[in-house]
Amino acid sequence: MKHIKPLAYYLPYLILVIVLTPTLCHFSDRQCWIDWAQFQHRHGISNTYRGWSDYLPLYHYVLNIYAKMNGNLDAIAANINRLKYLTIIFELGSTVILFHLLKAKFEDYYKSLYISLFYFLNIAVLFNSAIWGQVDGIMTFFVFASIISGYKNKPIFALMLFVLAVNMKLQSIVFLPLLMYILALNFEKKMILKYLLGIGLAFVLQVVIILPFYLNGDFEAMLQVIANSKGKYPFISMNAYNIWGILIDNRYFFKLDTSSLWGLNYNLWGLIFFFVSSFLILIFPLIRVINSLFRGQKQEINLNEILLIGALIPLFFFFFNTQMHERYAHPALIFISAFGMLNRKILIIIIPSVAYILNLEGAAHIFNLTNYGTLIFTPRFVAILYLTTIILLFFELYKTQRKLFENQKKPTDVV
Repeated sequence: MKHIKPLAYYLPYLILVIVLTPTLCHFSDRQCWIDWAQFQHRHGISNTYRGWSDYLPLYHYVLNIYAKMNGNLDAIAANINRLKYLTIIFELGSTVILFHLLKAKFEDYYKSLYISLFYFLNIAVLFNSAIWGQVDGIMTFFVFASIISGYKNKPIFALMLFVLAVNMKLQSIVFLPLLMYILALNFEKKMILKYLLGIGLAFVLQVVIILPFYLNGDFEAMLQVIANSKGKYPFISMNAYNIWGILIDNRYFFKLDTSSLWGLNYNLWGLIFFFVSSFLILIFPLIRVINSLFRGQKQEINLNEILLIGALIPLFFFFFNTQMHERYAHPALIFISAFGMLNRKILIIIIPSVAYILNLEGAAHIFNLTNYGTLIFTPRFVAILYLTTIILLFFELYKTQRKLFENQKKPTDVV
């Protein structure tokens, strides 16, 4: 074989990470997985929402398979750490997609494999998946795969993967404007049947996912989980070291976000900050879509722009909104890593990675360190790292979009 297969190259590292995965875990999250899996073992997946659950359906399918594989309640509890392995595999899936982007850019197979490995072995990524035991890496894979499928002009895969992302975690919906932007720029009349097929298959997939709950009469209970996701934790912060860590003291993080600040409540201020910042980075894409769809001006699909918007949108969501958990910055890491690796900007990867690690450990105290009171673990310090990342990414996006604007009269298709 001229080239080894990527998965064969990654396999030793995957095994190493799995072997070294600690039994440490965020206690309350692990207990949720145990309780939900045991409930499904006793009552079946269709009855999931008759018990207590605040997760959307897709991960419950994972828990149901896990419960069936273990076979009894004691084994479900005893082997719960193995659920981490699945998330780690999905992180590897994101790494493989990253590898293909690098290979297309550098045209060097082994160099691309080596560089992409820095994402998979990034302690910030592994902290969430292999240490904390959370599942943001699964949602991140579906989002990243959806966006890159759209970029590669594969709308059917893009739409179906996005449905899976939304059914994994609702916050993935913030990526919808970016996906619509990509699909709009790629749209051609000759592809209309493919787009319609993609929409139809995505709809069918959504129906299949929710069908067991609908047939069991629990559809409204599932919808209630979605409705309650906004406002379930009505606090200024749920341990997210974001803008509120700069503006207010961390002692007020669990203060109700309905409290007043300059005539408006904190929640409304957060939404204003989020929508304004998102508008600033999406206004140029909106103009380009109008020019493409209504003025017949073919627009360039620019990977750097896509990756930068893909990084900034979840960071804006995490940084400005109230009620945020510390883990909500996770999806930004793959987009930041892809942009940084493709453009040889390592610092732009290091800063948010450090911020994410400090925020997770500062919130969870998984390692029971003795220095949580020092500067590096303060919400204000970590929030400044995140703000620095946003400024750097915003500046890079400005340069990219300005170049696209200057070339707009002579667009080139680089899909």
